[in-house]
Amino acid sequence: MNMHPVVLVHGLFGWGVDELFGFNYWGEAEHVEGLGPRIFPSVGPISSLHDRACEVFYQLKGGTIDYGQEHANKFRHARFKNDKNGMPFNGYYREWDEQHPIHLVGHSMGAPTIRMLQHLLATQAFEGYDTSANWVKSISTISGVNNGSTLVYMLGVSEETGHIKPNSAVHFLVSVFEFLAAANNPLLKKIYDLDLEQWGLPRQPGEPLVQFLRRIANHTAFILGEDNAGYDLSIQGALRWNSIIQEHPHTYYFSYNTNQTMRILMLPYSLPRPNMNPLLAASAYWMGHHTFDPPLYSGFHDADWWPNDGQVSVWSQEFPRIPTEHPHRGYIEGAAFVPGLWQVMPELTDWDHFDIVALPEPWQVQKQAQFYKELFLRLSSL
Repeated sequence: MNMHPVVLVHGLFGWGVDELFGFNYWGEAEHVEGLGPRIFPSVGPISSLHDRACEVFYQLKGGTIDYGQEHANKFRHARFKNDKNGMPFNGYYREWDEQHPIHLVGHSMGAPTIRMLQHLLATQAFEGYDTSANWVKSISTISGVNNGSTLVYMLGVSEETGHIKPNSAVHFLVSVFEFLAAANNPLLKKIYDLDLEQWGLPRQPGEPLVQFLRRIANHTAFILGEDNAGYDLSIQGALRWNSIIQEHPHTYYFSYNTNQTMRILMLPYSLPRPNMNPLLAASAYWMGHHTFDPPLYSGFHDADWWPNDGQVSVWSQEFPRIPTEHPHRGYIEGAAFVPGLWQVMPELTDWDHFDIVALPEPWQVQKQAQFYKELFLRLSSL
């Protein structure tokens, strides 16, 4: 058994444990018993994978966040950022290194974020630190956007380029925010900050949400480029990053996949189940039957992407598979887990995207607690 910390990274428009008056993004994960400590970083809700991964690193190791000079110059934002009080981070786990590794768990956009973090560790992207992929014992993705999400195209991302469309930037931000706030917690609308200080975009005291979002949308270097969540969650972004980010031979990889759609009679489409969160039903329906013309990439098949949890296709959640399939295997009960390849765990059927974290149905609370208990025990056994 090991006592390595489990670091849980939230998804798009997520938040940390000390935000939103303690409303917990991670549901029962914070409360169930586990062998090792748990850490809940708070990273940029709509920032790019690179920026979010850097924020996790420095929140764990401590110090001022450094996005890297090359990256900052390329995308024209500040290189450094401190906490909201203007101070360097204390560091949740300053001893973190190859001899003191961690387990990384990511929900939704947290999934490619933690994969990006291991990539940056493997390529020694953090100046002044001698890092390696072996700083990470395991990676577990839950409802993970491992191959992009077709949902972003419904909300205003270009099917041709993966960029947020100039004439839909405000629509994209407002739609995504209102959608997630309604599905999660209305407190988001009142006290939420998007942690974009590196772009010179803090939310001003008393600034109305829509005004704040419009100010972000008018910041063309951020919203229309490739250093934001919209691009990184697109299929185009996934094609780019999956060709770069690789698995490592000493790390265990797990995917836990949620699905709350179904097929009816002879219809080929995937439809939301009747008990799906009403705020997710419309997106589940759109994702469950939408066709792309032309296809998004060579070998793209619409029907592969139809079963979903209201935000992410099951096909995308299972393992990185575009532009080429990464090493993987299905779960085999009783078989030893193998490092270096993805273990696709049994599907969590009849769970939508938020049931597994912030907003479970009442009948799912104990099941969710059991899921995280088994997850933490599994990780401690590696």
